[in-house]
Amino acid sequence: MKVQTKLILGFLIIYLLFGLAVSFSLYESSNALEKTVIRDLQTLIQEITGHIDAYVNERIEDFIVFSKDLTLQEFVLQSNAEFEKLSDIQGYIGQKDREWVSAQKNEITPFMQQLINNKLGDEMRENIKFYGENYGYRLYGEVFVTNRHGANAAQTGKTSDYRQDDEEWWQKAKENGVYVEEMEYDESADVYSTAIGIRVEDENKNFIGVIKVVLNIEGVIGVISEAEAEKKYGSEEFTLVDANGNVIFSTREYKIFEPYSFSSEVKDGPGYFKSKALGAERLFIHMHSEGSRNFKGLGWILVVDVEKNDVLEPINRLIVVILVFTIILILLAFLIGLYIYSAISSSLKKFENTINEIAKGNLEARVDIKTKDEFNALAIAFNSMADELKNLKRTEKRQKMKKELEALEASYKTGFISEETYKRERKRLEESVIRAANVDAKLLQEKGLIEKKE
Repeated sequence: MKVQTKLILGFLIIYLLFGLAVSFSLYESSNALEKTVIRDLQTLIQEITGHIDAYVNERIEDFIVFSKDLTLQEFVLQSNAEFEKLSDIQGYIGQKDREWVSAQKNEITPFMQQLINNKLGDEMRENIKFYGENYGYRLYGEVFVTNRHGANAAQTGKTSDYRQDDEEWWQKAKENGVYVEEMEYDESADVYSTAIGIRVEDENKNFIGVIKVVLNIEGVIGVISEAEAEKKYGSEEFTLVDANGNVIFSTREYKIFEPYSFSSEVKDGPGYFKSKALGAERLFIHMHSEGSRNFKGLGWILVVDVEKNDVLEPINRLIVVILVFTIILILLAFLIGLYIYSAISSSLKKFENTINEIAKGNLEARVDIKTKDEFNALAIAFNSMADELKNLKRTEKRQKMKKELEALEASYKTGFISEETYKRERKRLEESVIRAANVDAKLLQEKGLIEKKE
């Protein structure tokens, strides 16, 4: 393989290794950035789910405190006392419940009025109004209180029925102290909400009734909307999914309670995945609600998804900069390499041409290199060797001519050749010897070994 070919291959290998190193660095940087973004978004949605759980827990604690209210305690104890006087408590509740549910939807009977327009009902409405004014929306759809028998004792508005002890929320609240239902549409409150049941106890911890609070889901949505307003990436979308895989809220278009497209991917715990189902490849990061203190959680799942290209935009910009920089470096390296290649190739070509000339018999050929590098030193050594070779050839020729002269002398003495031939050949050989000697003297003068004669 020629030296020129080796040089070209060497430069190509260097460019290739450089390109591979840059590509590997960009690939690793892209992966590192993606992992960092995933960790950041996991932290973000963990904070959001924590805020949602804390928000629901605060509402529960508000009404746990309210369950100790003197007016509420008096009303519930009075209702229990009145019911204890009845001969058939369950029969009375059943009759009133049938009358209640048989009334027209918008009809409020005198019996309902008694439970709505009383001191406790007025106080609870004032509380709802206070929270509404502070939060800017109707925080609670309705609030009502039952006695220990499950019958309504006071309420903020008309409820769907009168009897509550046959409801799971009432039974669970009585048993466990607090019970939170899955989100649903509350017909009597006309809001999408989650119902909270809270056990009411007297000062001796005896069970005396239950409070039901219909918590508007708008508060939970507000927590997500605040995070969405401060999103870091333009393509970020948030989706809140219930434990059954149905959408509760999403920042993209949705229908409430519609099945979530990726429910199977998010149901088994926190994590992340990638999908192109929505067009461009997107990262999906999901976290499950874990509850907070009195609120044990409902298994809600918060999902944030973002376009991968949006996440990798900084590294993409860096890639463009590095590619431009790399191209410039490669061009510079190519030009430098071309210059080095030309210089080496030119010097080698001079050596090659000179060697070919000497091989043809031209002992005057020399390598002419003026550079101040190893090739110059090599050229000086080569030219010196050529001079020695030329001198050696001349010496050999002179010695040969001397031998011919000696042979001529012998031929003449033995009478093999005539005197005339002897003189003619002797003169020729002597002139040749003199010319060779003069040439050697000239070479020594050129090298500065002897002085020139004036």
